[in-house]
Amino acid sequence: MQSVAHFQSIKPAILAEIKQAKTSIKVSVAWFTDQDLFTALISQLQRRVAVSLLIRNDYINNRPESLP
Repeated sequence: MQSVAHFQSIKPAILAEIKQAKTSIKVSVAWFTDQDLFTALISQLQRRVAVSLLIRNDYINNRPESLP
């Protein structure tokens, strides 16, 4: 995989990468709050793509209104 820096249109680039994954996806971020990205990861799980998500264990990720 080649690394590419994105300074504009970041979300569409991330969604495209998620949708192209064939075997596994590994995500490591401090906070995960975007419903569209979460939905895309769930869709890949349903397609039997292995998804690993490493996030910070804090109030932002653990709020009642956080992602399901």
